[in-house]
Amino acid sequence: ITSPSSSGEPEPLPQATRMAASLGNLSFGIGLFMGSWQVAIMGLALNWVLAGALWQSFRERLPFLFDPHSQPKVLPPTILSSVIAILGMQELGIVVSIPFLVVLGKDGTGYAMLIGYGLAGILVCLFVHLHHLKHGVELSEILNIDALPANRTENPKMLASLTLAALIAVCLSMLAIFYGQFLNSDFLRSWLPSVAEELAKSEQAMLESPTILLAYGVLAIFCAPWVEEFLFRGLMFRAMRTQWGFWPALLVSTGFFTVLHPVLSWPLVFLIGASCAWLFVKTRSLLPCILLHFVYNLIVVLTSFSG
Repeated sequence: ITSPSSSGEPEPLPQATRMAASLGNLSFGIGLFMGSWQVAIMGLALNWVLAGALWQSFRERLPFLFDPHSQPKVLPPTILSSVIAILGMQELGIVVSIPFLVVLGKDGTGYAMLIGYGLAGILVCLFVHLHHLKHGVELSEILNIDALPANRTENPKMLASLTLAALIAVCLSMLAIFYGQFLNSDFLRSWLPSVAEELAKSEQAMLESPTILLAYGVLAIFCAPWVEEFLFRGLMFRAMRTQWGFWPALLVSTGFFTVLHPVLSWPLVFLIGASCAWLFVKTRSLLPCILLHFVYNLIVVLTSFSG
């Protein structure tokens, strides 16, 4: 929705808004073209989140529709900026991986993926941090809901929060191990042959490129905990909670976090995302969320290697 300018002509819609509104449709179309229902669902989820982001933007602009220059400055993070940052990391990871894949060949697929997504995560988080600094938002305001210093680990409350995070991570990782055994059970394979087919594809990919498992482990342990918590909980969940409240923000941000992961891992990924969102509000700090994510991934990866 645009308003007429002083000359009576409609104000042009910002190109960034128009492009953002097309991202979900693009993903949905790619999913249909590829015959991948996971990508199509991701496109629908993206449309849902973007619709909420655009509605948030419209509500903020509405009182100043005919006088946009008097609109108060909106500080990041916003829902739209967090979505763009997350999608930017996904796309940049693919782009950066391509030249390394060409140089290293098929046997180096895992290393190419590790370098691509590792660099993409670092660059996107650095860019987001600089963008926030430009708008006067310090890193401590992202790492802590109450904008307290993020390195006060000597605080007994922080130590208790980290202990709670580790305990939750251990419990969820034990659940993940049982879930993995259930997926590999003969009962499930006989009733859901599609699950067996997906597992067979994953096992074949590991056999053809042993570096994939190693690269996945390094990414899951050393990169994903702080990059994903910074983007999904520090930015997206925080922005949604401010506008929509706790439960809608938890469900939508965690749902979006979930659909970006492999289908068979969705139940556990959703539990991890929901636990981290709850812990973020409970402890008022992002550090326990990062620790929870790190410990969970560490246990699951080590279990995978030992298996």
